[in-house]
Amino acid sequence: MVSRNYFFFASLLFAVVFLVHVLILVSGWTLRIENFNVPKFISVLGALVTGFFSYKSFVYWHQKN
Repeated sequence: MVSRNYFFFASLLFAVVFLVHVLILVSGWTLRIENFNVPKFISVLGALVTGFFSYKSFVYWHQKN
């Protein structure tokens, strides 16, 4: 039961981070850290990775053990 809760909250957290990366890409915002503009491909990679993690966490949560 504890692992099911873990996978549920992990999938939610990864989904929120995924949505933030997608929002950055769609809206055209620029991430700036001090004097450095972060390239857009970082958000693309972040969206791909967190989207995959969210999907896999949701699949593990949805499995009936």
